[in-house]
Amino acid sequence: PEEELLLGKSTLQSIGVDLDGVFEQLAQQHIEAAEFEADDIPCEHMDVLGNSEDNEVDTLLHNMVDEAIQAGFEPAMADELRQMVLEYSDVFRVRLGRDEAADVQPLEVRLESGVQPYRSGVRRYPEAQRQFLREYVRELEDAGLVERNTQSRWACPALPVAKRGTDEFRITIDYRPVNRLTVPLAGAAPNLAVVTESVIDGAGVEHDPERLAALRQMPLPPTGAALQHFLCALNWLRDSMVDYARTTAPLQEKLEHVMQSRGRRKAQLSGAVVEWSKEEAETFRKTLEMIERSCKLAFPDKRATVCLFSDASLTGYALVLTQVLNWQDGVPVEEQQHELLICRGGLFKNAQRNWSIVEKEGYPIVKACGDLDYMLTHLHT
Repeated sequence: PEEELLLGKSTLQSIGVDLDGVFEQLAQQHIEAAEFEADDIPCEHMDVLGNSEDNEVDTLLHNMVDEAIQAGFEPAMADELRQMVLEYSDVFRVRLGRDEAADVQPLEVRLESGVQPYRSGVRRYPEAQRQFLREYVRELEDAGLVERNTQSRWACPALPVAKRGTDEFRITIDYRPVNRLTVPLAGAAPNLAVVTESVIDGAGVEHDPERLAALRQMPLPPTGAALQHFLCALNWLRDSMVDYARTTAPLQEKLEHVMQSRGRRKAQLSGAVVEWSKEEAETFRKTLEMIERSCKLAFPDKRATVCLFSDASLTGYALVLTQVLNWQDGVPVEEQQHELLICRGGLFKNAQRNWSIVEKEGYPIVKACGDLDYMLTHLHT
């Protein structure tokens, strides 16, 4: 029988055996073997889209239009919608291919000085996610978008996310560790709530009636967190409501008072019970009435006559911008057919309270010329 000899780590190191290095090589060999055994993706899927895939894209677009009609889209406009999406079918892809690179300026990310490279450790994934990652990375490799680099000093973890209602995944990367080490970039991000919570038609934009009905039926917020949530939701409506700033000022002051006493974090505000006086409850009721008076915002028309109405008091100001498509000479301005473009307003603070009446009256006009110049630069203003 063979005899077994057990050697400790210190003994192996003394004779020049790097145990950690051996384990790392074994692990790398296992990963490469598993990837080699993975099913290959047919190479024809990696080519630039051909006629067969063009037909597949068209079929999917037709199905999407049909689903939109079933969901309530106007059938009379279905043909126009179908023609529009098929006109730009070349921008859609069913899978990655060797298409030309996008003609955009490369994004430059600069690291902060003296930072250490971040490399994610080994992670374990369920078999379904491992299979998805193998196929996804192989697809990127075949398309020439990535290449293997086992010596990279930077590596962030891949986080496959399940698609709702299916057994498929989408890829996400946790870039947060690296983002903490980069110089921040200033930029704007689109907020989908502006679109998804609004109803857009050919005449203009108005907020979802169901959402407005839910806000109008809200009881007095019992906690600081509930009051903050109400005011944040209400803020999306301010461009369609006249006298928003003055009406909601007492509610804003109440929230600020709660934050000063309990803190500004959501968890702290959740436990802050709010007590309402009769005057404050009346302010909340007036705010709900103001929601009912919110108006549809029309699309700016270059052919229309733009009208600017402004007013100011000792404590605040307001301005309303409208347009008249068919201006009637000899008819008073208040009797013209106005379409609302936007409402703005605010309160005078600090040194602004000491301005003269003339300065306060002129302030909303100057502010409109600065903030709303894109709407005011018309021939018929």
